[in-house]
Amino acid sequence: MDVCFANPGTSEMHFVAALDDVPDMRAVLTLFEGVATGADDGYARMAGRPTATSCTSGRGWPTGWPICTTPAAAGRR
Repeated sequence: MDVCFANPGTSEMHFVAALDDVPDMRAVLTLFEGVATGADDGYARMAGRPTATSCTSGRGWPTGWPICTTPAAAGRR
């Protein structure tokens, strides 16, 4: 895993800052949880390897979750 798509809130900023200390990990900041999860899914499919997503701990996780579950419900993995 070498990419983390993130829409961090104030409580996640320490995590995103720590990613800068990991030379093999790249953080891609987004402005919306749906973009973070959608970009994560698309990148993982194109690259053929897993990625990570970090969303805000409050409303961010439920906002991005449907984008994660829709491909699985449609039979795409």
